[in-house]
Amino acid sequence: MPPVRQTITSRSRKDCNLNFVSPGRGRGRRSKRTTHEAGNPTNTRPQLRYFHLNCAAARVPRDDPQYHPINKVKPLYDVTRANFKLYYQHSTEISIDEAMKGYEGRTELRQYMPAKPEKFGIEFWARCDGRRSFMSDYVLYTGKRDRTPIQQRFGLRYSVVHHLTRDLVGLNHHLYHDRFLTGVQLANDLLEEDIYTCGTVNPNRKDLPPPLRQKKSVLKRQLPNRGDPVSYIKDNLSVTAWNDNNIVMIMHNNSTSDPVRCERQVGRQRVMVPQPKAIADYNQFVENNRVNHVFLCLDGKRRRCKGCHVLNIHKEVVTGCPTCNIHLCKNCYLARH
Repeated sequence: MPPVRQTITSRSRKDCNLNFVSPGRGRGRRSKRTTHEAGNPTNTRPQLRYFHLNCAAARVPRDDPQYHPINKVKPLYDVTRANFKLYYQHSTEISIDEAMKGYEGRTELRQYMPAKPEKFGIEFWARCDGRRSFMSDYVLYTGKRDRTPIQQRFGLRYSVVHHLTRDLVGLNHHLYHDRFLTGVQLANDLLEEDIYTCGTVNPNRKDLPPPLRQKKSVLKRQLPNRGDPVSYIKDNLSVTAWNDNNIVMIMHNNSTSDPVRCERQVGRQRVMVPQPKAIADYNQFVENNRVNHVFLCLDGKRRRCKGCHVLNIHKEVVTGCPTCNIHLCKNCYLARH
């Protein structure tokens, strides 16, 4: 069988109805030379990484009730989710967080989030292993299109966590997430299913203790020294506020508020500050995943680390930052970002 690059010719492109996605940039703009307009077949090689064929005659029209923006890739979406669950075994710690896959083509699922490394893309919720950072399940964010009865009753954050934890019921996993997904009712409902939770929380969240439902400036006056904590416990759920440079508030039922030592930079010195164990666990299993999701293998080729090269240190790596498009070791990546 001939290579793929020899089968995509100018003649075959005219005769076939292949739905290639334009690599144009910006808000739906198309570039001057799209994949199917280029005369040289070698120009299609970068797009072969995402080569996808779909029968155009079987497409569902937009006015059809069964239409969905991911209909073309729905088989791939279902297969990947099923295989992730089938072949990967989780550790005890699991984290759920939002992620963005960069995409600048035309689709109603595309979001603009200026704080993300990929500002234009498709947003999804990812469930990852807290220790090894591998993704074991995910669900696309489709806005109001796929509102379930649970989402209409309890809101988006409740429905996302509920949907991604159905195969974890009764397995005593520890779930970590950020303040957007944290809620008192969600934590209590998951505890009844033997799923323990830990996550940062906003002070204005419902059902929090009244002394903690204040502005952070007021709480900081009550906790004047760096490292001072305060905890409130109701049934099996604890809420801990801790004074770092800012007030950090966390809700947990899988860990304690006992202090552990953490290192902080104060001026030119490093000092040891007491930190609640629940916050230390959260930093380990959530923040580490966020770094590893951006710190990626670029092209599989070993190249010189740009950060070490400036310091006259020769180190070859295969990892780096996809946004900056440079090869970096993990220490240089953390220093730059």
